[in-house]
Amino acid sequence: MGYNFRLGEIEASIGIEQLKKLKKIVKKKQALALFLNKYLKKFDGIIAPMTMKNYTHSYYVYAMKIDRNIIKIDKKKLEKLIKSNNLPFGVRYQNLYKAKILKSKKFLSRIFESKKDINRYIKSNDSKNFKNTEELQKHEYLDFGICTYDYNLNDLKIIFDKFYKFWNNLDKYKKLSNL
Repeated sequence: MGYNFRLGEIEASIGIEQLKKLKKIVKKKQALALFLNKYLKKFDGIIAPMTMKNYTHSYYVYAMKIDRNIIKIDKKKLEKLIKSNNLPFGVRYQNLYKAKILKSKKFLSRIFESKKDINRYIKSNDSKNFKNTEELQKHEYLDFGICTYDYNLNDLKIIFDKFYKFWNNLDKYKKLSNL
């Protein structure tokens, strides 16, 4: 059995209509991200994403970085605390090099001409070749799914006000979770 990634006519027509809205959607996500960049300045221990000059970002996910020099809590414990406080934040992201399909020799045979090239590609996608990504994922990555819902500024203010209270009480939560 193979993979069929072709779109049917209905899916294609929906996609065409969505593409017409793309610039407007991306601009809205960028405005929300700009708000979050400014808002997060008051958070100790969170590094907001940066976009280099003359570059842009679609903010499918608003990825933040935990500053380990300030935040000393174990990331697994942080994940439990985030979930127990019903905060809509993630602590992991699917790294493309770990995707099962990109390890499938059957799938890769459609891209590469030789088994040698396929094997070289699979070997190059070993986690040991992505040490920085692995470290980020294990200790520092935190995200907010900005594209999960059609958020507005008021929604973000409510969510991040709650997150700010949580974040400022991390030590208290850490002690309570040790009991």
